[in-house]
Amino acid sequence: MNFIINKTNENTKRINDLAEILFIHSGICIFDNNTILHYINNEDEAEEGYLNIIKKKPSKNQVKYLNNTFIFNPIDSASSVLSVDGVNILYKRNDAYILGFDIINQINEIIFSDLYYIKEYIFDFAFTEHVISLFKKAYIFYSKEKNLDITLVSDAPNGFNGYFLPSFDVDRLQYYSGIKTIFYIFLKIIGLKKGLTRKYFELKKIYKQDPWNNLIKINEILKSENLRTLFFFLTIKKDRFARRYKPELIKRESIILKEDHQIGIHLSYESGIDRNKIRKEITVFNHQTKKCTLARYHYLHIPDINDYREMEKKGILIDSSVGFTDRCGFKKGFSKPYKIPTTHITEIPVICMDSAFFIAKMKKQNTFENTINEIIKTGGFFTFIFHQSCYNKETFPGFREFFKAMISLRKEKKLYNSDVFKMIEQFNTRITKQGNNYEYQTNSKRRLK
Repeated sequence: MNFIINKTNENTKRINDLAEILFIHSGICIFDNNTILHYINNEDEAEEGYLNIIKKKPSKNQVKYLNNTFIFNPIDSASSVLSVDGVNILYKRNDAYILGFDIINQINEIIFSDLYYIKEYIFDFAFTEHVISLFKKAYIFYSKEKNLDITLVSDAPNGFNGYFLPSFDVDRLQYYSGIKTIFYIFLKIIGLKKGLTRKYFELKKIYKQDPWNNLIKINEILKSENLRTLFFFLTIKKDRFARRYKPELIKRESIILKEDHQIGIHLSYESGIDRNKIRKEITVFNHQTKKCTLARYHYLHIPDINDYREMEKKGILIDSSVGFTDRCGFKKGFSKPYKIPTTHITEIPVICMDSAFFIAKMKKQNTFENTINEIIKTGGFFTFIFHQSCYNKETFPGFREFFKAMISLRKEKKLYNSDVFKMIEQFNTRITKQGNNYEYQTNSKRRLK
């Protein structure tokens, strides 16, 4: 489907994919293929009767901050017809309507660039969703001015404030090991690290099964709550940080999960440095279980376009690597899944991770409540990471309580949960085909039957 007419020398597929993000995230419906957006090189090319966006390369030196977002290179115009917080959002030249900033290039910059130059407080907000809401205001204003029919659809299904997507990184399955036992026996003999040594052998007496393999317990909780989730498994025995587990364990452990949940690959830290390892690790994963379609990088390495293309070649459809490791928030400003332009991959942003929550708590940063409010305000996906080994309260005190608190949020905040592929399909297609699960409004604000 064509979401925009590209009159620049930019890649048309990329420009159309970026425009599609605008429509999906703003909830502006396109039930036919009547394109009114034009992407142009300069003001002289502006088409009368249409909504035009002038191509402007984002500049880190020309960032205008609003309350909870920012825009690049705002266009000052005496003929402004719509402004927000004193910033021109839409202006006219004769009968041509022109957006006050290049939102197409801004979304592209956000997805593919390191936003190190953006003020820190902005990441507390779903700033990309908010900048898209400015586009939505301009689009609605233009439609009313031109007496065009417009249908808007809610972000979340009827009766819900957003979406709920727990996910689990299986970094470690074994607290006990032969090498570790020998090591602690040696420490005990020479009298070093007495506290750690005593704790290790006490746990061996308490737990017959390994205290870090909690998949069965967690799955029972998820079943009792009727939740659909994601589990990501590593395929390497050891990395630069720690010993992991044999790839053969993936098949055994995933059997108890595959019926109700989606299983994906946890790409190693090293694969973020050496792209060839992406292919190798996914091949190993596919030998152990069904064909891999989901991925997440270890330590939340953010993929670049070449990483995404490598994953796409191996059949990955969903990645969920974009998020903070030391705080809750919105790394790329998205609270909802977004398509990676020129690929078939959807990125599901991580909003909160267990360790990040505790780091923020130690720093006395009260960002979590704000994060939840942003999810509800934008109808977003609350995607959080829990490391299943952390469910053991002796080795990770406080983490089990965090897990239970996160699970309770679904009912408390009225968040919708289903299979991840189903949720993404419902969210994406709600603007192109009317369904019963969402609320639709016409210009007259009447709900469509």
